[in-house]
Amino acid sequence: MQRDDIGHALVTYVLIPTVLTVVPPSSRSLGERFYDLIRELEQTRECEAEFAVVREHVQFISDLHDIQGHTLHVVKLKIGLAQHERGFRTAATFRPPVAPRPQQG
Repeated sequence: MQRDDIGHALVTYVLIPTVLTVVPPSSRSLGERFYDLIRELEQTRECEAEFAVVREHVQFISDLHDIQGHTLHVVKLKIGLAQHERGFRTAATFRPPVAPRPQQG
């Protein structure tokens, strides 16, 4: 029976106090770490949301740039065509001015 008394005493006076002393602080640090991870996760989600908005802006700006480039190209082609047509019309209807003939007499 003496061994049972020693085992009981060890559990009661050593093991239980040790566990009660070690577990609460470690569980507190685990809880703090858990909340730190939750905060970090929220910050990461906010950053990802901001990054998605920036990506959308960049895509919009890129599309707008392409549209403006195509529009300017079409305008340039129309100007070139107009100048080309005007040149043909002018050449076909162009008559050089006639210099007055000196009068003989």
